[in-house]
Amino acid sequence: MKAKILIVDDEPYLVRLMEYALKAEGHEIITAGTGTDAIKKAETEKPDILILDVMLPDLNGIEVAQYLRAKPEFVHLPIIMLSALAQVTDKIEGLKAGADEYLTKPVDLREMVVRVTMLLERRALTQPKAAPPASRGKIITVCGPKGGIGRTFTATNLALALTKTVSRKIMLLDGNRQLGDIDLALNLRQTRTLADLLARVDRLDAELVRTVMATHSAGVDVILAPAHLADLQPVQPAAVRKVASALLDMCDYLIVDTQAVIDDFTETFINIADVIVLLVQAEISTCRNAKLLMELARSDGQTLDNLIVVLNQFNPSDELQPADIEKILYQKIAVKVPANHELVQYSLNRGVPVVVSHPKQNVTRAIFQLADLVASNDDKRIAPAGGLFEAAGSLFGRRTS
Repeated sequence: MKAKILIVDDEPYLVRLMEYALKAEGHEIITAGTGTDAIKKAETEKPDILILDVMLPDLNGIEVAQYLRAKPEFVHLPIIMLSALAQVTDKIEGLKAGADEYLTKPVDLREMVVRVTMLLERRALTQPKAAPPASRGKIITVCGPKGGIGRTFTATNLALALTKTVSRKIMLLDGNRQLGDIDLALNLRQTRTLADLLARVDRLDAELVRTVMATHSAGVDVILAPAHLADLQPVQPAAVRKVASALLDMCDYLIVDTQAVIDDFTETFINIADVIVLLVQAEISTCRNAKLLMELARSDGQTLDNLIVVLNQFNPSDELQPADIEKILYQKIAVKVPANHELVQYSLNRGVPVVVSHPKQNVTRAIFQLADLVASNDDKRIAPAGGLFEAAGSLFGRRTS
């Protein structure tokens, strides 16, 4: 049974002897010479067993053991205490501090190896079985092929509508890393942002995420975009996935507001989305670019069974009608959000979403229709439109099927 073992002793010669004996058994060894260093390495390295000398230059072994035992992650950590003191009262103090075994110096290396083996076997037998993995949260990526198409308006209102539609934990992420506006759309302030998560992708935990989150009065947790363009750093898809994983551990639905420019950040959130909300408008250029975005998603492995097309700012008098757009995209429009520029501007300028300020407006009803689709179609296919005409393919020079 191989293990990671932390040896804490200020006698270098003894440390080398113990290290040699334990490495011969195939164990990985980490060492520390002070109590402070021992605590630091225990917290960062997460050893499987701790061999701890009582007499150390700063904190003594008793204090180190007491400190670690007080933390939940070290409650079951096997500890072997070392000391030149052989009195029964000394051993009792060590055991009270949380030691599982007590060895006196000079250390018999053969006995030490046997004690280590026994503790590891005992730990394996008493270790609680892992609980079945919790169901994974779902990523809802809101995207659109041009600026001003309504991504932020849709994402913020969808997040708040979901709080009224499902009894789930909702989180909203401003993925427009360059010019994010969710802070204004929801009238939120937070000094820490998405940039803080991306800067620590290898050390993400719930505590860090909580320090970054802002919370809207409706109960939606929000991760805001970087406040300054100077905070922007290149980001890799692996880093985006780590951030997504950390956030999904803390919510049931993660709504991601993206940007018009398709960078690695946006593309990754499209690729890993459980539901893609694609916004379009009644414009030829917008529909063409939406089709190109769909092709990009397919080329990255998305089947687009999870696609919800939303026709935003819809006006019945538009020259390009919903049926025309469906034929261009080879995809059915699921939701039509009526045009109401005055209401949208009123909402964004005041930082109050329409689902809160104007619950009976047609725009709000359309948002709730989208929320119902997101909540009820987690495992259902959004069927593509039928009866598509040949001209759509020639319009853009290529077709998708």
